[in-house]
Amino acid sequence: MDLNLLKVFDVLMSEGNVTRAAAKLNITQPAVSNALSRLRDALEDPVFEKTSSGIRPTPKALELWESLRGPLNAIRSVLEPPGFEPLDSAATFTLMCSDYVADKVLPVLLRLLEQQAPGITLNCMPNTIVNLPPALERGEIDFAISVYVDESQKPTPLETRVLWAVEYGCLMRRGHPLTQGTMTLERFLGAAHLDVSLAGKTQPSYDDFLSTQGLARNLKLSINHYLLAPRILSTTDLIGVLPVDIAQGVSYRDALCVLPVPLPAPQRQVKLLWHKRSAQDPAHHWLKQKIIELFGTSGTTSETE
Repeated sequence: MDLNLLKVFDVLMSEGNVTRAAAKLNITQPAVSNALSRLRDALEDPVFEKTSSGIRPTPKALELWESLRGPLNAIRSVLEPPGFEPLDSAATFTLMCSDYVADKVLPVLLRLLEQQAPGITLNCMPNTIVNLPPALERGEIDFAISVYVDESQKPTPLETRVLWAVEYGCLMRRGHPLTQGTMTLERFLGAAHLDVSLAGKTQPSYDDFLSTQGLARNLKLSINHYLLAPRILSTTDLIGVLPVDIAQGVSYRDALCVLPVPLPAPQRQVKLLWHKRSAQDPAHHWLKQKIIELFGTSGTTSETE
């Protein structure tokens, strides 16, 4: 095989688009298409399939890239030293996260960027669990920080790193009837509930869990903004099984109380997600490591590195 084809293959995997690959390689689009045709003949595989937004690698291409990207990166680091300087960077990154995650992450991350990389720009977009993998695959976002709901179905090109475990409690206004006496499972399920269901999920995850136990609660309101929840809970008799961080903000610390959930759901972990092709981008790697340093749970190891 002509080893130049591997360079074209590597850029096509990174860009997911023939036109962008041609621009990055500084060659014409027909030249990229010709190299791709030769690569298909050499590997006896389609290598890439057309999609509405570009191209998608075949299983064989993913397997090949998994083996090749390490050696290719090693060669690139020798011949093309990245020379990334945070203070001089004007990179822009798009981050997908919920308002709960944004409230926890952005103030801390922005303080760090002001000190170490003031030229970097962040764009944030709402977390949509169903569309998260396609958004990363199409290059619409650089990172997602989210609870990934179905790890067994995680697409091969995506990598994840656990940041923190979410602590849930039963949130309600101070003086709520459930604060008097013992909160039995029956009283808990019968109370009027509020929950947050992110776009793309028709039923909150806690209700999915209850259904596996043959139980159901009295869900009266489902919203798609975490930070709206404390305002509603503090002025109504609704209760919510939500992250306890929400009740710890200055605005609602005195208005809400947190009780143990009579039937706790399995622990959920917030993860940082990114696409494998980003391993070639030194700015992306730098920001990824800073997010992990700031928010990664002490002692937690990467799932992919």
